[in-house]
Amino acid sequence: MKRITYSGGSFLTSNEIADELMSLTANLGRLNTAQTVDIPVVNETGDVEVIELVVGPASQLTSRAETSAYGDPIDETALSGLRTRIALLDPAKPVSESPAQAGGTFDELGEL
Repeated sequence: MKRITYSGGSFLTSNEIADELMSLTANLGRLNTAQTVDIPVVNETGDVEVIELVVGPASQLTSRAETSAYGDPIDETALSGLRTRIALLDPAKPVSESPAQAGGTFDELGEL
């Protein structure tokens, strides 16, 4: 698990959630925007709960590995949601087709 320090407090979450949260925060900072996210965490008694964070360019998060007697708060929906948010922040990449991929030849398409 990893301990995330955020806004004067800290919480434990899974390695995967922590890594994606850090990536999302960095990408939001690059775009100078913020979002709210729900993160599954392990509380002091070992129970899993969900916290809501606002992350963006002003967020100062740190992440460090930590051994815990409690199990990882694995939440595939939250993990997938973080990954989707990150993917949506990446700039669109132009798609380019070669003449062969487009179903033609150089002769049919003219000079390029």
